[in-house]
Amino acid sequence: MLSYEELIYHFTDIYLKTAMECSICKENYLMADDNRFLDEFMKLFTSLLLASGNDPSLDTPQLIENLNAKREETLSQFWQFMKRQIAEQAVEYADRRNRECSSYASDSDNGYIQMIEKYIDYVFDGESGKLKDEPVRLLKHIREKEEEFKKTEY
Repeated sequence: MLSYEELIYHFTDIYLKTAMECSICKENYLMADDNRFLDEFMKLFTSLLLASGNDPSLDTPQLIENLNAKREETLSQFWQFMKRQIAEQAVEYADRRNRECSSYASDSDNGYIQMIEKYIDYVFDGESGKLKDEPVRLLKHIREKEEEFKKTEY
């Protein structure tokens, strides 16, 4: 049987730290308030607490496996979030460049698409993929790449 102490320890050690980092990084990137995280955290913890009280066969290895799966899901969602945000930034960049220099991008030479690809490739370099399991370091790296790109392009 799983004790409450084990539940709390493994929950905070395996899942909570990563989930909080992802949530804080999302808030930082969007400059918005992400209140959904607390609800998700409480729902998950409550369901685990109820499961541990109702199911005496639930043991530590099962809990660890479930929490690791939830952690991986959270990291994957954060990675997808960052890719989506960078894609949006790339489209904004291409729109700005297109307005500034309308001859730079024409439909016939795929210039608009090339600008988007250029931005995404610059920001999501090889290092980004290596950091996808470390949300804080990934966000810092992406912010640095965005700033570098702005300095080189404008």
